Amino acid sequence: MNDEELLKSAGLYGRDIVTGEEGYNLAALMLLGKDDVILDVAPTYVTDAIVRKVNADRYDDREIIKTNLVESYNQLLEFGRKNLPDKFFLEDTVNKSLRNTIVREMVSNTLMHREFTSSYTAKFVIEKDRMYVENANRATKEGFITVDNLEPNSKNPIIAVFFRNIGYADQLGSGVRKLFKYSKYYSGKDPQFVEDDVFRIIVPLDDTYSFDYGIENSDSKVIEINNADKMPINYLSAQQSLIIEFANGSVIVQNLVVVIAGCQCEGERRKCKKSCLHYICHFINYKSAFTSSPFTSSQPVIPAPSTSMPSGVSTSVPPRVSDSPFPVLNSLRASVRSLFSVVGVGLPSA
Repeated sequence: MNDEELLKSAGLYGRDIVTGEEGYNLAALMLLGKDDVILDVAPTYVTDAIVRKVNADRYDDREIIKTNLVESYNQLLEFGRKNLPDKFFLEDTVNKSLRNTIVREMVSNTLMHREFTSSYTAKFVIEKDRMYVENANRATKEGFITVDNLEPNSKNPIIAVFFRNIGYADQLGSGVRKLFKYSKYYSGKDPQFVEDDVFRIIVPLDDTYSFDYGIENSDSKVIEINNADKMPINYLSAQQSLIIEFANGSVIVQNLVVVIAGCQCEGERRKCKKSCLHYICHFINYKSAFTSSPFTSSQPVIPAPSTSMPSGVSTSVPPRVSDSPFPVLNSLRASVRSLFSVVGVGLPSA
């Protein structure tokens, strides 16, 4: 298939049914045309990319983009990458870029569905607490678009199909669902879609928000995590809740410190709460702890974990579990493993 056949198959080359003339249509020109030809056909076509975080009256960064849609897509994506943080996020076991996903959906929408005959300047604006795209639009209705009332309507179907075929966009309507999904992970808030003669997509921004870091709220108990895609934990077993209390320095589990660390922390407990927790992980992960044989005095001393313990805290192996006055330790091992799997905290290797 040569270039002309390829363009015909994409709907970019056809025949005028009135005049009978054959040639490239406006979609072909806007998608792949040279800048000077686009200027002759659509002199008001432009996308104004602006950053206003510090200097809100003028701008911190700006690019005026007048090239074809394919090149504009790449330039606008690069503009977003340059001016937005790429927060850590795991989807299942895959590291996913929330920034790139959100910017991709916003950019592809404003390029595919704009009204090219309008003199209104399309914009991609990044501010301190939000970013938005806006463009001239042939509105079929007015108001806010949500996942519930979404009625996909392709304004430029040939351009939309071409973008889908080259991987710049997905199925019609999927962008709305993706933005509602990933905006919550990126900023903790929902986006807004405003349908009118000027179409707008507004995505809230919050540089202090991190979905996977773990935040304190009134409805659930969470511990700080920094390496997993996890929601605040609401459903914990009694033992797992006890471990979280230990992580927060609760005196309820003082006796566990005696068993695990070999001495009482007392006054130093607040300073070493995280160290003690890491020490428990290290201790429980010790290879002998998961065998059927009880601890014996001949077992080696457990090396100190990466986080240093306070002075005076022993790192030697505690007494035999069978001799321990705290039998909860037997089932505690499995509970700690399960809890750390839930919250995404890896156990240190022995």
